[in-house]
Amino acid sequence: MSRLDWASVLVSITLPAYDEVGSLERVVDEALAALAEIGSGEVLIVDDGSRDGTARLADSLAARHAGVRAVHHERNRGFSGAMSTCFRQARGDW
Repeated sequence: MSRLDWASVLVSITLPAYDEVGSLERVVDEALAALAEIGSGEVLIVDDGSRDGTARLADSLAARHAGVRAVHHERNRGFSGAMSTCFRQARGDW
């Protein structure tokens, strides 16, 4: 089996988030560090109708980091709803 050439693959790390203002920035930083090791990718934050400032933080992180995007649900759709959006909105091959 040949080794995968990560430089030619776009990886999406998707983060469903509901009321995660206390941990989102740390998790995004960790995801960006992991992507830096392989060379290409995106971090997609799906804010699932948060009420605690997560949406504003997600937008701030997307504005600060070129490889971060934020998508927002107007109301909470639950984990499966957030994951469905993750799958639909991810741009990566993996």
